[in-house]
Amino acid sequence: MLTDKDRSYFEGIIKRYIKKYPGEFAAWKQDLEKQQSNLGDKEYATIPNTSGNVRFAMNMPRRLDSMFRIYQKDYLSTPEKMKDFLTEFPNFQVPEKI
Repeated sequence: MLTDKDRSYFEGIIKRYIKKYPGEFAAWKQDLEKQQSNLGDKEYATIPNTSGNVRFAMNMPRRLDSMFRIYQKDYLSTPEKMKDFLTEFPNFQVPEKI
């Protein structure tokens, strides 16, 4: 679970990103919806890979990801942190379930 401090930190950066780059955010959101509609496995977003199947958990605009990493390099360094982030901010989640 994210701390209140982390949640506030992420919310602030997301709001600043959307305010500064509204067109980029809208285009990314449209691409994400298209990507989600083309998934064969919508529940877990499993995609084939040369070494087996992998799950595609999240998608985020590159600039927003960079903004997060400037201040907190390890914000998604573990599966648990990613799950906590996606639980709080499901707009970045690709599959229906994590």
